[in-house]
Amino acid sequence: AWVIDSGIDLDHPDLYVDVERSKSFLNGKDANDPDDGNGHGTHVAGTIAAKNNNIGVIGVAPGVTVVSVRVLNRRGSGTYSGVMAGVEYVGEFGASGDVANMSLGGGVSETLDNVVIAAASNGVIFCLAAGNDGEDVSNHSPARANGTDVYTILATDVVDEIASFSNYGDGVDYGAPGVGIKSTWKNGGYNTISGTS
Repeated sequence: AWVIDSGIDLDHPDLYVDVERSKSFLNGKDANDPDDGNGHGTHVAGTIAAKNNNIGVIGVAPGVTVVSVRVLNRRGSGTYSGVMAGVEYVGEFGASGDVANMSLGGGVSETLDNVVIAAASNGVIFCLAAGNDGEDVSNHSPARANGTDVYTILATDVVDEIASFSNYGDGVDYGAPGVGIKSTWKNGGYNTISGTS
C-alpha cells in the first residue's frame, strides 16, 4: 500500500515499511526524508496495515507492507506539483493490484484529477478521501476524480450515518468508519482522530 501523505514513521514497531521505495517529494530540508513529521500519514498507514501483534492496533489489512510517499510537510501542507510527482511515482513503480491511499485534497484541479486517473490505469487501485468540509465532493480534487480503479470514500460515524464533517455526493463510491479512529502516530506513538482519511 502506497501512502501519499505526510510520510510514515519509518521505524514504527507496529508497521512494515518499505524504506527502500519510500520517497519524499518535498523541497528544502525534507527533500530526501520520507519520515513523517506530522503524524497523519502514519495514522493512515496504521489504519491500513498495523500488524496483528501484541501491541497497539490492528489495521484492516494487518501486516501489509506500506510505502511512504511524502508530499505533505510537518504542517500537513504541500504543493500540487509535489502531490502530482508523488502520484506519478506510484503510477510508475506500483504493481497491478497495489493500493494507493490519498487522504489529502484541496480545490478543484482537473490536472491533479487526470494524473490520478492516469496512474490508476496501470492497475494500482487509488483510494481517495472524500474530504472533511461537509460539502459536495465535486468541489474538491482529487476526491472528485472518477475512473477505473479510482474510489472515493466518505466517513461514517458509530451508527453508520455519514459523519457530520464528511464530504458527500454522487462522486462518492463507499463509506467507512471515520470517527474516533485509533491508529499509529509519529515517533512510535498512537493517536485517535476523526476524518475521511
